Amino acid sequence: MVISHDILAETVFILRSKFGWSGTQVEYADRILRDIAAIITPGERLKVIKIDAADNRHFTSDKLPPTIKFNL
Repeated sequence: MVISHDILAETVFILRSKFGWSGTQVEYADRILRDIAAIITPGERLKVIKIDAADNRHFTSDKLPPTIKFNL
């Protein structure tokens, strides 16, 4: 799994605010995601979505680090 810091922060926020998870539950989920995911820092932001431009933060032109391999 590849995830950015922004997506991780939004996931934690949604788990707490929308789903009512406790601080302990959110901390556990955050720790698990950090353990299993490759955390990347996005580079150039792409403008893909015109209706809700804020969602463009999910799209970048980054290359994956060479240590990440996918079995497809």
